[in-house]
Amino acid sequence: MSIRELKTLVAVAEYGSISAAAERVFLSVPAAAAQVAKLESEFKTSLLNRARKPAQLTPQGLALVVQAKEVIARYSQLYEAVSSSEDLTGVLNIAAIPTALTGVIPRALIAFRKAHPRAQIRLEHGLSPSLAERLRHRELDAAIISEPQGPIPDLQWTAFTEEPIVVIARATGTSEQSDQALLRAHPYIRFNRHFWVNRIIEEDLQRRKLLTNPIMELDSLEAIGQMVRYGLGVSIIPLSSRSFLRLHKLKAVPFGEPGLTRSVVLAEPKDSAKLRLTSAFRDCLLRAGRQRLVL
Repeated sequence: MSIRELKTLVAVAEYGSISAAAERVFLSVPAAAAQVAKLESEFKTSLLNRARKPAQLTPQGLALVVQAKEVIARYSQLYEAVSSSEDLTGVLNIAAIPTALTGVIPRALIAFRKAHPRAQIRLEHGLSPSLAERLRHRELDAAIISEPQGPIPDLQWTAFTEEPIVVIARATGTSEQSDQALLRAHPYIRFNRHFWVNRIIEEDLQRRKLLTNPIMELDSLEAIGQMVRYGLGVSIIPLSSRSFLRLHKLKAVPFGEPGLTRSVVLAEPKDSAKLRLTSAFRDCLLRAGRQRLVL
C-alpha cells in the first residue's frame, strides 16, 4: 500500500467516479482502477460497488477513506517534523494564475531557493476558480489566485500584490489615448467572462455605459496579446509585467476612473499540513510583491 493509492481512493470519494478521480490525480483510468484493486486485494474486501454506474464506495470503502485522509495529512507533516524554520525541507505543491508566473513568482522563487536550498517547490498553473476548488480538496498546498469576492469554506488567503487592469492596443496605428476612446473605436476581445477578474471589468463597463460587442473571447493572455498585436481589436486584462507589452508591441492605458486593480493572493487550507513551508514562501511573495508595476 502506498500514499498514492490512498490519494486515488480519496479522489474517487470526492469526485464520484474512477474516471473523474483519475483526471485529478494525473493517472489513466486503467491505472487508477488498478490502484483501487490493489487496495482491495491488500485489505481483502470490496471498496467499490461496481454493479452501479458509476461505481460507488462500499461501507468499507467509505470507512477506509476517513482513515486514509488522516494518514495523508500525517504523511504531509513528516518533513515539517524534522525541519527547523532556518533549514526547511520537504516539497510544496503550488499552482498560480498565468499573470503571476511572469510577474511576482520568479522573484519569489529565487528568494525562497536562496533562503531554503533543501526545500522544493513544484509549480503548475491554472485559473482561480479551479485552483480554489483543488485547494479545498487538498490537491495543492497553496495557490496564487485572484482575491475571491467572498469567503470560501476551509480556505484563507493573504494579499501580496496588486495588478493594474488595463486596456491594451497596438503600440502603432492607434491614436486614442483613453480607455473609453480605445473601446469605442476598436473591436473588443474579451478576457474569459468566467474569470474572477472579469467581474470587476464587466461591472465597470456597465457602470460607465461602455457597451461592448466582443468579436472573440479568449482565456489565454498570450493569445490575446497576439490578436491585439495584429490589429484585430483591443482588450482589457490584468497586467503583471511590462515585458508582456514589449513582447507583443502593445501599449496600455489604465482601465476605470480611477484606474482599477485586482488583488493577487496566496490561498491555502486553514488547516494546512505544511505551515512552515507556506509561511516561508508567503514571506518571499510579500517581499517580491512590493515591487508593484506602475503605468
